[in-house]
Amino acid sequence: NKPITMAAALALSDNIFAVKTNMYLGPETLVELAHRAGIEGNLLAIPSLALGTSELSMIDYARGYTTFASGGEKKDIHFINKVEDLEGNILYEWKNKKDLVLNPNYVYILNEMMNNSYNSKFISYNSPTALSISDKLTKKYAIKSGSTNNDYWLIGYNPDILMMVWTGNDNNKEVEANYSKISKTIWADTVE
Repeated sequence: NKPITMAAALALSDNIFAVKTNMYLGPETLVELAHRAGIEGNLLAIPSLALGTSELSMIDYARGYTTFASGGEKKDIHFINKVEDLEGNILYEWKNKKDLVLNPNYVYILNEMMNNSYNSKFISYNSPTALSISDKLTKKYAIKSGSTNNDYWLIGYNPDILMMVWTGNDNNKEVEANYSKISKTIWADTVE
């Protein structure tokens, strides 16, 4: 019941501010930006879209967050960088197409705000969503977590790496609250 910065709202996952920002800018703006960033899934231009109410695949999330990790450059997701034979001859090498689709200055600000998801200075009426893994992290990451009754996920990135962990049930069966800690621990241990 007091003013809050966007950095704190992101760190604490205070979702009302995501919805208010979506409504202020217009839900169509979020859909357009998400598609520009590389998300290909069907997104409904509704207030709750800012909370993740449109179902997307992890690959779709990775496409969008890769654009943030790349400072606003949209890149194609791929799995193999290079294939060489026994003599070192290159049989295949990925050629990435870069397309600047977001203002790098704004992406920098967003990424800096998302670094606070594990910053103890943001403890207030709640704790930052990834505070429990802060002692495991040796590098700077932008992190966002999400949850429903049947799943928990965490995505984190910097310019060198992007990783997403999902734990839950795809049959909508409820999961225990400790899945949140499990997702975060898997992410931190693996990314480091």
